[in-house]
Amino acid sequence: MRKTCLSIGLAVLFGQADAANLTDIYRLAQQNDAVYASAQAAYQAGMEKLLQARSLLLPSLNLPPVSTTMRPIPMSATRNTTPRPA
Repeated sequence: MRKTCLSIGLAVLFGQADAANLTDIYRLAQQNDAVYASAQAAYQAGMEKLLQARSLLLPSLNLPPVSTTMRPIPMSATRNTTPRPA
């Protein structure tokens, strides 16, 4: 009976270790697979196009650019250029 329990325990222990290794191998293969990477990039591009299409339906606000710098007033604008009566 002890041998059976020991063998079952070892089988479960080593079976889990193999599953973890198999999972790691699968993920590594997935990361290096060009077809999978291409499909993932196409999916992300489609999701971005969906967001862009939705933004066309939303209202937009267009404002002219505003300068925040102060411009000096030219001297000719401050002088009185009207002729004086004689």
